[in-house]
Amino acid sequence: MLGKIKAYICAKYDVSFSEIQTQNRTSNIVTARKEFIWTLSKFTTLSSPEIGRIVKRDHSTVLHNIRRADELIAGGYMKPGFDDKADYQVDMAQIKLDRIVDDLAEEFKLLLNVRMQQNKLDAVHRLIGCLLEPRKGS
Repeated sequence: MLGKIKAYICAKYDVSFSEIQTQNRTSNIVTARKEFIWTLSKFTTLSSPEIGRIVKRDHSTVLHNIRRADELIAGGYMKPGFDDKADYQVDMAQIKLDRIVDDLAEEFKLLLNVRMQQNKLDAVHRLIGCLLEPRKGS
């Protein structure tokens, strides 16, 4: 779950995870860090000291970020998008899509093989036709 949350937050805010761990106070990094901490607190069983170690912050800073994120969410200023149920549904859809792609690739290979066999057969028929045709001038 941690990896999926990392990937989601980094993609959403276009930041690297190492930037989330830095002391950088640029707005998008601060927001990404806050949402990352909040999401870890809601979707994992990690304690605030454990989350703090991940983001290289003290547990009290983690608690402050969680409270602040809750306030921002309640006020409509922050819209967390990570949802492990939706994430699960996306994973299942991806698995189904991968299966469909694999099936289509297999069918394509079969059709290609049939087409190649047909081309060989056509070539043999042309060759036989040439061999059976009476030669001109004989």
